[in-house]
Amino acid sequence: MEETLTRQIKVYCPQHQSVFEVADAAKIVCEIREHALSNDFPDAEFWEYCCDCQTFFPSDLEVGGKAKSACPQCERPTLSRFVCGNCKIVSYDSGEDTKGKIFQLDLNAKTIEPSCAGCLKDFAGADLKLHKCEEAQAIYLTSRKDCPFCKKEIAPPAKKKAVAQNLPTQNVAKVGTSVAKTKLLGSICPTCGAISEPDSVFCANCGQILKEVTPTPKQLPPNMPPIPTEVANPTVVDNVKPATSTKSSNTNGCLIAVGVLFGVIVLCVIFQGILSTKNTIIPTANTNYNSNSNSNNAMDSNTASPNSSLSTSFSRDYTGKIGKKDFTITMSLTRDGSRLTGTASTSKTDYLYGTIESDGSFTLDGKENDIKLTGKYIGRIYSDGSIRGTWTSLESGKSSSFSLSED
Repeated sequence: MEETLTRQIKVYCPQHQSVFEVADAAKIVCEIREHALSNDFPDAEFWEYCCDCQTFFPSDLEVGGKAKSACPQCERPTLSRFVCGNCKIVSYDSGEDTKGKIFQLDLNAKTIEPSCAGCLKDFAGADLKLHKCEEAQAIYLTSRKDCPFCKKEIAPPAKKKAVAQNLPTQNVAKVGTSVAKTKLLGSICPTCGAISEPDSVFCANCGQILKEVTPTPKQLPPNMPPIPTEVANPTVVDNVKPATSTKSSNTNGCLIAVGVLFGVIVLCVIFQGILSTKNTIIPTANTNYNSNSNSNNAMDSNTASPNSSLSTSFSRDYTGKIGKKDFTITMSLTRDGSRLTGTASTSKTDYLYGTIESDGSFTLDGKENDIKLTGKYIGRIYSDGSIRGTWTSLESGKSSSFSLSED
């Protein structure tokens, strides 16, 4: 009797952020705290599988999560995705020829070989279709009839129907035809064959004249006397009477323009005097110059503001809260000129590297255990010793605000 060998699979536990090997069985248990990750693998809940590093991950796509742009374990970019129609495994592939690679995807050929990584079903010859899921924000290959994430029907692309154009066959002219022949063709250009709008004068494609246009005579404005015919005849120019002198009307127009200009100058002088009077501060015997200064100092001492006098070299510790659930966060920051480094700790520790400006604003990259880049810290150190800002996750793109004070 032959023994049936059970394959070993690599599984990632998101709670303990660790990878371990287990037997391919219905129940998947974390080896660190022995808590169940699945009681019916791979059919109970969705899992993701990286073809490059051969690792299975619990998936959040079914509860509104978005498709990953890179594998969280090997960090290779995701080029192709496959959603199995037989089980709940979502496989993705970078397209690289990595060591030990067993399963691989090809969206162009619409294949997954040799089978699904979870249920090991062979899809050779199956009707696999591409689907663009707006909910998961990804395009994937699948044999399913409905998308399990956006719940829409997955249908094959509709075939384009050829649209027949009924073109007139009469009155066809050759290239270079005259305008007289062109006007018989209506909206079809005899030069390039393009179809223009009905009653078009010119071809919209090449500019060929499509029909003759008879110019309409210009209409004279109402109450204007007709132009004397003698003007158009150079032989009878002497018969045209001289125009009436307009010297008096021109003189009156000049006087009016001078008067208006003088009035504008006077108004500008008056307006400038009003502005200079408003901007002049007249000191009085009761003026207290120190009261305004003292109130500004008091406001500055009671209100957090950008710290322009921040030391260019320091090492300080801070404690505060981060996120909507107010998790505790501690920071240790060291400044050396414009360079700022340190650590930020919650349930894990990020090592911080970045820069700080003269007003206390800073930008820091966070690396978990000084290895893996997790996100970016952007904030500012204020004059009262507090720090406020946001941390943005590199993986999800979500931001969490934090607020700390100096220990």
